[in-house]
Amino acid sequence: MATLYDTLGVHAHATEDEIKRAYRKAAMKWHPDRNSGAEEVARATFQEIKDAYAILSDAEQRKVYDSVYAEQMRQWESVHARHQKAQAEHERQRAPRTKRRMRRWSRSPCVSPMKATIATCCSVCSSAVSAKRAAPRRLPTAIGFAGFMSRSGGEG
Repeated sequence: MATLYDTLGVHAHATEDEIKRAYRKAAMKWHPDRNSGAEEVARATFQEIKDAYAILSDAEQRKVYDSVYAEQMRQWESVHARHQKAQAEHERQRAPRTKRRMRRWSRSPCVSPMKATIATCCSVCSSAVSAKRAAPRRLPTAIGFAGFMSRSGGEG
């Protein structure tokens, strides 16, 4: 969210003279007559610059703007802090489930937490392959299909 100070390119404690110089510079840069081909963008930006200068050049309006902006920022920060706290609590509640899954994966002799269903063609998990299958079938692996398994447990 850009503030009126950002629109003019000055800091919040700028003097009236600095605001006036910044307004003139930005107005010259974004005047619609000086931006042929992009008149609509220039017109919208120029209007924002004029509105910002109208508020910041008047001491009373600037004082009101600063107080309202400060209050809005405090409200936003409190809402943002509550949202972050709720999100952290949600993550803490999810953590035990994730740890259980990781423990389940760590019991497997495979290093990868991928789903090892029927068989994996590695020396570590080869004992899980059943040699009494009725017909050869494709076995899923991490890369794709390993090929056909024969009744004896070897690839066919």
